Amino acid sequence: MKENILCQGCGVFVQTEAPDKPGFIPQSTLKKHGVEAVLCKRCFRLKNYNETQEVDITDNDFLRMVSSINEAEGLVIHVIDLFDVSGSIIQSLPRIIGDKQVILVGNKVDLLPK
Repeated sequence: MKENILCQGCGVFVQTEAPDKPGFIPQSTLKKHGVEAVLCKRCFRLKNYNETQEVDITDNDFLRMVSSINEAEGLVIHVIDLFDVSGSIIQSLPRIIGDKQVILVGNKVDLLPK
């Protein structure tokens, strides 16, 4: 696949060659649905079957990815899990992003008791 198509769910580049790698989508699905609203296999399974798959990424890989934020222009939106605030807040975020503005967003607010 020559085109750089992003998964609508996770934002990874989709690919049709390696089913066990991130961004996999069957070639037949891509031909059938085109490049609009493409979901990789992992996001499709999560959305339609509520199944999660392990993601093979190390802490160093993650830090390398987020470190590029410091060089980019923009606003940082930090999404945290309201049922796991301490586990979802990135403590080193200010060091990683520099002086960028941050919007903190709480996820799962709909599950809180009224």
